[in-house]
Amino acid sequence: MRWVKKKEKWYDRHILTLKTLYHRFSENKNIILIVFIINVFVWVIVNINIIEYGNLSSEYLWKYPYNYVCMTEEKYTDEIHKVIKEPDEKIDEYAYIPLISNDGGEYVGISEDSYNKLTKNKKEHIKQGEVKAVLEKSKQDDENMFQDKHVYLKTATGMRKFAIKKEVKEVLFVAQQSDIIRILVMNNSDFDMLRSLQKKNTVIMTQQTEKETAIDEGKLKVCEKKYEIIGFYKGSLMKEDRQDDLTTLIFYICIGAFLIISGIMILSIKIWSDISNVSMKYGFLKKIGMETKEIKKNVKKELSLSLCIAFILSIVISGGALSYITWNVDWLLKKQVLITFFALLLFQAGYIILLREYGWRLANQQIQSERREKIWK
Repeated sequence: MRWVKKKEKWYDRHILTLKTLYHRFSENKNIILIVFIINVFVWVIVNINIIEYGNLSSEYLWKYPYNYVCMTEEKYTDEIHKVIKEPDEKIDEYAYIPLISNDGGEYVGISEDSYNKLTKNKKEHIKQGEVKAVLEKSKQDDENMFQDKHVYLKTATGMRKFAIKKEVKEVLFVAQQSDIIRILVMNNSDFDMLRSLQKKNTVIMTQQTEKETAIDEGKLKVCEKKYEIIGFYKGSLMKEDRQDDLTTLIFYICIGAFLIISGIMILSIKIWSDISNVSMKYGFLKKIGMETKEIKKNVKKELSLSLCIAFILSIVISGGALSYITWNVDWLLKKQVLITFFALLLFQAGYIILLREYGWRLANQQIQSERREKIWK
């Protein structure tokens, strides 16, 4: 009985709030939905993308396992060594062969030994007559190399059929370049046989250094033109990445700013449109004896009820979505996402508080002016 009595007291105490909440929700459900969608989109989608594209210094390192990659004839390797002049840094070389399929596709062939050395921890064994197809791209890319289970490669003695053991997307040399590198990993015996049929012995040269200035790209590019070298340079490619994603970053910042301003305008218009009705309602309650302190409390609550619904729902849904999305990401990225999320949350909470105060002042001015008009009359 005591519990029921307490509940009745609670209901009686908050009956005005509950009725106002129902009235506000039924009247403003479309505005609440719009503000909710804007908040979730900004707090989740825009937030994630701004943080992702804002990390311009470290976001792309996985694409560049080496400071440079040069594909050249074996006889030109000494010239490249002269340009590098870094005795403390090891330059690795991997024999490769250029391959062409019967449909005109161009591939880079490497042996299983070279592949295992590049991947370090993997021990891939490939049978004779098989190839493993490696697309030099991120695992998220949709592009595939082959539709069939076999590939026919041109050799000096005619066409030769190879079975596709499997196809993977993996970064062995460099993931960001104008042309996708399509790599065929084959059995050592098959590789040696095909290489012996080539007119030129070609190698892939790689160097991984901790010094950003260890490579003179200008001199390497001179060698590239002089000796027909195909080169991929980490510095240049990262610069291209930064330029492309800086444009995307600016786009998301503009979208976020536009949506935040739109949400602010919607909330402001909502408050302004309610002032007249709220002033009439509480002006009447003041006449019949309600105290100013109580009026102020109820006016603020009523003006912000519909705003708070969208705000609270946004926090719950956005927080859950961000927790799910960032569950397995790096802690630094997760921390930046959370900081931005809470900054946006506090910004809107502060704005709602200011709107409540501003709305109360406008409503109070109208209540006072109506009283003065009545007294004057």
